[in-house]
Amino acid sequence: MKNIHLLPTEKPSRLWLSTRKENYLIFDKFPRGGVEYVEPKNIYITSEKDIKDNDWIITKDGRLVQVSYLLSKELDNASKIILTTDQDLIKDGVQAIDDEFLEWFVKNPSCDNVEVVDGIYFDDVEWISCYKIIIPKKEPKQETLEDAAKNFIENTMKFSFISNDTKTQANRMLKCVEFGAKWQQEQNKKLYSEEEVLRIITECKSYLSFGDEFNEIKWFEQFKKK
Repeated sequence: MKNIHLLPTEKPSRLWLSTRKENYLIFDKFPRGGVEYVEPKNIYITSEKDIKDNDWIITKDGRLVQVSYLLSKELDNASKIILTTDQDLIKDGVQAIDDEFLEWFVKNPSCDNVEVVDGIYFDDVEWISCYKIIIPKKEPKQETLEDAAKNFIENTMKFSFISNDTKTQANRMLKCVEFGAKWQQEQNKKLYSEEEVLRIITECKSYLSFGDEFNEIKWFEQFKKK
């Protein structure tokens, strides 16, 4: 569920959105071309926690409202603001978003949801109760067979895919590696799993006259390829 909201502001901000067609975010730098082509923005991170008097919320239609008993109707489908770059809200007690997250966010502006945990943390002086943003980490890219083969051919075999002297041999090696890998995959499909082998042995045991003296699991473990 969306909990990151990027809203315009008429006040100074360290976060800007380019109004040119690229629509990129700028953090803590003076925009190229001046302020004519950018809009100052604030980030608001919300929570589904219970809303109380004097809390700041974002309403269903995207407005900022401070809660009071006179505005109870605004609470329908509203979300409580727990972190922000809005200086007015920060002065009013809402926790500020740290620079580490802002630097990450300008590189990942499509992110509209982030995990936030509420805990007690040490701030070099004392223990304080506050929110902590869990910045998403990139999943390590799984190396493909082709990438691994190219890396081996270029760095271990020293055959370049660019040099006219070696690119023909390098591409032939790559084809051989790809063929070998596909062949091995096909062979693996023909192999029995451990469960299948053990089931076959157990079935055979039932036909042996000395089957009761035969421990199929011990025998299987003894001859299993380590």
